[in-house]
Amino acid sequence: MYSLNPNPQDDSSPTPGGITILVHSSVFHTNLKLNSNLQVQAVRISLHHTITICNIYIPPHATPTEKEIEDLILQLPPPFVFMGISMHIIPPGKPKTKPER
Repeated sequence: MYSLNPNPQDDSSPTPGGITILVHSSVFHTNLKLNSNLQVQAVRISLHHTITICNIYIPPHATPTEKEIEDLILQLPPPFVFMGISMHIIPPGKPKTKPER
């Protein structure tokens, strides 16, 4: 069994959608409250050692600033690892198109 740790976003959010981190229910963990405009979630887990896992999603046409990333990193208790970094890369000037079928 897993604990669902959703980070819901509503449509008025700067980054609508939602992400989640699943943690097995036998693992002690704590959700971290982060102050960020990025769609991000972090969980502190304790196994043999305690570590912070951070999940981040960067939607199409979003370009996080260096300051946004630095501010996020400053909120994460060390040691930490970024997992599930998802982003869409669209070259400048190229319109987003649907894949051909």
